[in-house]
Amino acid sequence: MLTGNGNLAGGFSILSGGTLIPGSSVGKMIFTNAPSLAGTVIMEISKNVATLTNDQVQAATGTLTYGGTLTVSNLGPTTLATGDRFPLFNATNYAGAFASLALPPLAPGLSWTNKLLVDGSIEVTGVQLPAIPISTISSGSYTQNFDSLSMSGANDLWRDNSTLLAGMRPTPPRLLQSPTTSPPTAATTLAPSTVSAPPAAATAR
Repeated sequence: MLTGNGNLAGGFSILSGGTLIPGSSVGKMIFTNAPSLAGTVIMEISKNVATLTNDQVQAATGTLTYGGTLTVSNLGPTTLATGDRFPLFNATNYAGAFASLALPPLAPGLSWTNKLLVDGSIEVTGVQLPAIPISTISSGSYTQNFDSLSMSGANDLWRDNSTLLAGMRPTPPRLLQSPTTSPPTAATTLAPSTVSAPPAAATAR
C-alpha cells in the first residue's frame, strides 16, 4: 500500500493486489515518472458550497496508464451538481482504462462523465430532477360517505361529494333472487270409508 502526500522519484507500478491512496484526507501525490496502475486506487472528492477539492495523482513526465480499480468517495458536505469537475489525475498523456469504476451516488437526473483519457477528470452532467413534495397526513380519522353516488361526464365517473371514486362504468349490482320453488300442492282430504259388516248367519234352532 502506498499512501500519503509528497513527491516520489523514479518509476512506480501499482500491481494487482496493491493499493494507492493519495493524500491524507484530500491531498496530492506527485510522481516524477508516470506510474502504471494495475491495482486499486482509492480517492476522495469534496464540495463545500462552491469550493471543489479532490485527491490527485500527478505525473511530471510520461504516460499515465490506467488499470485495475478506481474507487472515489464523496466527503461533502454540499450536494454535487451539474458542472462539478474533479481532476483526479494530471499527466501529459493518458492510456488504458480502469476495469472497475466505483463513483459516488448522485441526485436523480445526474450522472458521471468519464474524462479520464481526455484530461484525467470526472464530471457531473445532466439535469437534476425536481423533488416531489410529499404530503403529510396528520393523525386523526377520516370518514367517507357513500350514501349518495352520482354519475359525472361522458365516461360515467362515479363521484361522491366531488370525490372521484372510479374511472370506469361500474357493473350494476346483481339482485339476489330466492330459489324458485313449486307452489305448494293442495292437501287432498279423503272421506272416511264406510265399511258394512256382512250379515250374520242364521242360527238353526
